Amino acid sequence: MIVYFGHKKAGEFLLFSRYASDVKKMKNHAEFNEPIDLAELRDMTGVEETDLLLEVLLSLIDSTRAQVAEINTHFTTNEFVLLKKSVHCAKGGALQAAAFPLAEMLRDLENLIENGSREAIAAKIKEIEKEQIRLMLFVNDFRSEHDI
Repeated sequence: MIVYFGHKKAGEFLLFSRYASDVKKMKNHAEFNEPIDLAELRDMTGVEETDLLLEVLLSLIDSTRAQVAEINTHFTTNEFVLLKKSVHCAKGGALQAAAFPLAEMLRDLENLIENGSREAIAAKIKEIEKEQIRLMLFVNDFRSEHDI
């Protein structure tokens, strides 16, 4: 969400994004190999307890599963306005859950919806589906490591 926030001088607006720090982190995720930055998720949510953190992760898995299914439906039915809305919503959820690799893929998909071919969009959706599986495996490993 971009908001106009004040102005530098008359007539010159400064753009401010409440997601600016998340976008910066998303750009730097290449050095971070996990699908979720747990330290960042703990900072953003204030959740330290492992069982509560697992609840947050399971909620992410549920919402991601539903959103990816919705993205697929809108793509196969050629509902590109709804597709773009679904992708944007999923990206926001991924950012809020510190799932920066997924958020970056969704951002790329948003751009492809505007400027890409149908084949490129389909390929990116497949990549997002693979990342969804990686998220599920990550959460399963987290659960096993903590005997939850």
